[in-house]
Amino acid sequence: MTTAHPRPGSLETRAQLPQRLLRHERLGIAALAIAMVTFGFITEARSAFLKHHHTDLDVYLRAAWAVRKGLDIYTVVDEHNWHYHYPPLFAILMVPLADPPPDEDRAGTLPFAASVAIWYVVSIGLLVLGVDMLARAIEARARGPAAHALRGSRQWWGLRIVPIVACIPAIGLTLTRGQVNLLLLMMLCAMIAAILRGRSAWAGACLAGAICLKVFPAYLLVYALWRRDARMIAGCALGLTLGLVAIPAAVFGPSRTLAYTIEWKRVLIEPVLTAGGDTTREKELTGIHSTHSQSFQSVIHKTVHLRETLLAHSVMPQSLLSPVTRAAHWAIGGLLTLLTLATAGTRRTSDDAPREVILLGCLMIIMALLSPVCYLHYLVVSLPIVMAFVAHAWERRGDASLGAGWRTLIGFNIAANGLPQLPWFGVLKDLGLATYGSLTLWATGLRVMRERALDAE
Repeated sequence: MTTAHPRPGSLETRAQLPQRLLRHERLGIAALAIAMVTFGFITEARSAFLKHHHTDLDVYLRAAWAVRKGLDIYTVVDEHNWHYHYPPLFAILMVPLADPPPDEDRAGTLPFAASVAIWYVVSIGLLVLGVDMLARAIEARARGPAAHALRGSRQWWGLRIVPIVACIPAIGLTLTRGQVNLLLLMMLCAMIAAILRGRSAWAGACLAGAICLKVFPAYLLVYALWRRDARMIAGCALGLTLGLVAIPAAVFGPSRTLAYTIEWKRVLIEPVLTAGGDTTREKELTGIHSTHSQSFQSVIHKTVHLRETLLAHSVMPQSLLSPVTRAAHWAIGGLLTLLTLATAGTRRTSDDAPREVILLGCLMIIMALLSPVCYLHYLVVSLPIVMAFVAHAWERRGDASLGAGWRTLIGFNIAANGLPQLPWFGVLKDLGLATYGSLTLWATGLRVMRERALDAE
């Protein structure tokens, strides 16, 4: 039997040949690298050398100092009087960068400016690590150009750079605020990569790390339950035991760890989920008017009370979040989850990497918007689904390029996340333009999953 070889210049041949970067693409990558370095200097100046620190990093480093001194990590505050709101593990891990209050002894601590620079570099490293891990896992199982991506080729760079560019507003906001979302993204990318490689227990451990950082990734356990993946659930349970119990107990002792858990539930979980508990964090986090949240409930509330939203800086009384809006928030999240899982089906498609990543990407978008507090920088979690779209588009076209429709989708996502960050478009932030941009990615994900399922039949 004679093996058929593709004709030179055919679509199949073009799909398999690694393509060299075009000149404008090389310039674009160089410009992105220069922009990140320049942005680092701007972030350093804003965070450390102005009269007031324009960063959230203060909060984490102050909590780390509290760990050092044996103080309550949930009562110490930074110069803005902001509190630490995460489980204890992250504060423990940040102890090497601990920063004391101005009137305390700084012996044994780094200058705050040095800590800002270190965290910025670490954050960039986490972004690169997470993106590369996920891209390599997709390349190992994808079809078309993504499966033939030699290091340095146009395919190799495109699978990594396009998703970063698509999410650049959220990435930039994370960096300038000294936030932790690139660490969260890295762990979620590691989770997806482990799923694609059949390492379910490790995927569960990575998910546990994300939950120990910000509790809302616990939503993604719905994926493991839907896939009936007992090893992933077991890996997550073991990771949570280590991150939420064993390590804090080794640092603080069992009784204090339990006390911290009860306190964290009282000051954060109860106010966010039930409007009960401690209200001391209402002005900085849990109140419906305290943040420009992109959650379903925030967008619904501020759209229903449109006049109040448009006159946000007036003396007009601010309305409270109604039980109906809160119920609608959870109902929408539940409905979108069911639609996503029903479209994906119950069988894991390990031979179809883009489809499985799209499923997880859709769930990650719902996860972020279902969090009652969802800042714009939370939407970095859109990056995996964009990467899967790139691999899918290349497979369909047969070369490492994107059609007009995909470029429009990416451009809309950039605008939807970027415009609300501009001062004169602030109302778009309250009315959830970024939410609608994320839901557009979600809806596109459902369409692509359906297409790929039909192709496989």
